[in-house]
Amino acid sequence: MNTEQIVQPYGRLENELLQGDKSLWESLLQIKQAAGSFWRTRRLRWYTDHGIHHSQSVLKIIEDILDPLDKLNPSDQYILKPEELYILITACYLHDIGMQDLRVDGVEGSPNLEQETEIRRTHPDRAARLIRENVIYRGDGNRPKIPLDIDGDFIGPVSLVVRAHGTDYFTDSIHQMNTDHFMPRNKPYRGPFLAALLLMADELDLHEKRVSECLRPENISLERFYSESLLHIYKHHYIRGVEIDGDITNRTITLTFSFPDENPSYAAKIESWVVTKLRQQLRLTRGFFSEEHLRWDSKIRLRRGSAVYSPRLSLPDRALPYLDQEFNKLRLIDREALIDELKGFAKNGVSSPKVVHVKCIDNSDAEAISKWLFATSKCHDLYCDGVEFEPSDTYTIRDLQERTELFLRVNRAGVFVASAVHNLVDKNVAEWLYGEGIEFMTRNTQNPVAVLLFTKDDLPPQRIPVSEYMLGCFGEDDVHEYFKNVLGCRDDECDLLMASLDPGSLPPDSLITKLDLIRKTWVSTV
Repeated sequence: MNTEQIVQPYGRLENELLQGDKSLWESLLQIKQAAGSFWRTRRLRWYTDHGIHHSQSVLKIIEDILDPLDKLNPSDQYILKPEELYILITACYLHDIGMQDLRVDGVEGSPNLEQETEIRRTHPDRAARLIRENVIYRGDGNRPKIPLDIDGDFIGPVSLVVRAHGTDYFTDSIHQMNTDHFMPRNKPYRGPFLAALLLMADELDLHEKRVSECLRPENISLERFYSESLLHIYKHHYIRGVEIDGDITNRTITLTFSFPDENPSYAAKIESWVVTKLRQQLRLTRGFFSEEHLRWDSKIRLRRGSAVYSPRLSLPDRALPYLDQEFNKLRLIDREALIDELKGFAKNGVSSPKVVHVKCIDNSDAEAISKWLFATSKCHDLYCDGVEFEPSDTYTIRDLQERTELFLRVNRAGVFVASAVHNLVDKNVAEWLYGEGIEFMTRNTQNPVAVLLFTKDDLPPQRIPVSEYMLGCFGEDDVHEYFKNVLGCRDDECDLLMASLDPGSLPPDSLITKLDLIRKTWVSTV
């Protein structure tokens, strides 16, 4: 985008600022030009577009969200005051600048993959820090600088609205807004509402155009793209459009997907992944929209369009483990401590022999965690294998010995998974697995093995460290939180689902299966 295009007011909101306060408009022009210069060269080419075009798409989506409020207002009045417009539009142009700032403390030159991943994860906080410094850097070090020249009393509000667009930072940033009491130009502003608008609009900028550069013919081989980035690239590639309609009390989101085949095996997983993330953002922001009399329909509608006249590329094989990791994460209900420990194995390897013992009441819970672990292990090249006992299996001790010997023959550190929730009916086999089997698998300290064991039984004392987890003991509060945090339900919807499920009346081994069934049917398809 050239300078002439940048200085023109873009869309309704920028025109409202131009008409409402010319001095703030002039300040915004400086910021737009700085952002345009900053994004002229995209530093992380394998990420989706986060530059000026993305910022203006976010502005357009905000206008769509606000459309019913705008129609209710008199023609000579605006929904947002000039100060709020300035904060919000500035935040739109600057919210992703943390993705361009590749400086890493103590590191000279370009960051490695792990450091880039951390930059991406923390970019909302990094962007807010740059805004507080009122300058952005072009390059890996403190050189050369591009001044932002944001008015001093706007720096705090803009930086917090920017920081809040990251899910992990949203709640804390809202708290800071409510306790720091910023008054730009000695006027109150609706910081949480502005933050909610930016977060939702940023999340809704799902469209194939965001990856057009990534998928240009010269990049089509994608050998330069990291596997995790590929998943995000193709997620956008498969989304033809996002529509927001409905009246002020029922703003409805409709997503149109288009896949390369009629029904590839990964299509439903991608849809579920995208919808679940949107639901979580709706839950985070719902209260702040309600205060302004805007309400979202929590049912997100899906459509499938044909790829006949708009061809789509197939998802590369090396992106599939990351999709499985994200998809299977949706099925994990409240397992944070266990998942954190298993993530540590995947990311850092197994440094010493260990047993991770998981007592659970339902095999589907063990299955969900195992599937997630196997997918995550592929992403991080962790050696992971094991055995799952089916109801029809009649394992002998010799069978288990051969299975564990086969695992150890690879001669790599890793995780051996044994799921024995229902089916170890032979006490001798169980005793061997819990005793000699664990001893056999964990004796090698040069290539240490962690044994992840799902059982209904207690374990005998072990000579090596054991982590114990008890799963499946859900109370009504746990189930309610699952509906709220994972499915993104409103409180009234949580109550309806709770009434239909009646968790107190279900036997424990049916509860997780029922919850997963509700998750699968929570998306309506148009």
